[in-house]
Amino acid sequence: MNSKIFLVVGAGDHAKAEETAFRSALSSTRNIVIISIVDSFLYHYGHTDVINTRPSKRAFLLHVRSEALQKAADAAQAVRERANAKGIAAEIIPVETDDPAAAIAYLAREEKSGAVYIPLEKTRFFPLLKRSLATDLRRKLSAQVVAC
Repeated sequence: MNSKIFLVVGAGDHAKAEETAFRSALSSTRNIVIISIVDSFLYHYGHTDVINTRPSKRAFLLHVRSEALQKAADAAQAVRERANAKGIAAEIIPVETDDPAAAIAYLAREEKSGAVYIPLEKTRFFPLLKRSLATDLRRKLSAQVVAC
């Protein structure tokens, strides 16, 4: 079965997930799909600011979005270059969403993913209030989800 390997690249440190996904790709398909999660914690401030006017909120959100898109594109391109240097063909899919787990699960099902490699998330202070990305993906996918 020639299934694809997914690597999720986002705001956190993804070096270990990247290396593990590359090892898997080298031993099997030599193809990898890089899912670039576009996110910024500054979106929250643009939506909840009660002092600024609507036009300045809009300008702020557009600026934050532009910066987040550029940062995500640069990070994904750097991962693609490292993959190509190791002889792995890499495709980048940018994802801009409030629910990364749903978007990743949809893409993994559509592309018939064999494994999804995601960076290990930091331990939360109140872990019961929000599930981790790995937990959400394990519930939504039949593919192997590796958090490293």
